[in-house]
Amino acid sequence: MHNDHNVFVQAIKEKRKVLLTCSRGEQTQTETKLLVPVYYGPETLESISDSYHFWDASVDTGECIASLPQSQIARMEISEESFDPANL
Repeated sequence: MHNDHNVFVQAIKEKRKVLLTCSRGEQTQTETKLLVPVYYGPETLESISDSYHFWDASVDTGECIASLPQSQIARMEISEESFDPANL
């Protein structure tokens, strides 16, 4: 689990979005996005390791779930912006 795992859990409980800073692929650059935390667990039934899963409404494709292993996450912070699970 990531050092900010408790932030992820608290954001879900409080229905608040997180500011996620993560690395982009194999690049050393990072990006920060405002995302809805969804769950922590395997990506598929065959997955060996767990990942953090987020709802990314800014994506134009039909795939709005962003799944990241803890190794790609630099930081998670709770934002002031709330979300309604019924609207996801």
